[in-house]
Amino acid sequence: MKQFKLIYFTGCPNAKPTKRLLAQAGAEMIEEILQDNLPQGHVYKEYSSPTVVLDEEVLFGAQSTGGNGGCSLALPDLERAQSWVALARS
Repeated sequence: MKQFKLIYFTGCPNAKPTKRLLAQAGAEMIEEILQDNLPQGHVYKEYSSPTVVLDEEVLFGAQSTGGNGGCSLALPDLERAQSWVALARS
């Protein structure tokens, strides 16, 4: 199975619910990337929080150009997360 990346910053209200959603959908490998710990200029600092990435493809969230990422407001539903897990297993 391919590994998911969950990119987020401390205090993001949607980070834990997104992590739970991935686990509920059956994701087994989730690398958590805390933006607070990344050096300035790191590409993952420019992603919204939370962002879900699979093999460098953004499945949820977004990458901004030229600044901090901000927040991802609307969470995906379980059906969408299950489709990501199926993609990871293919």
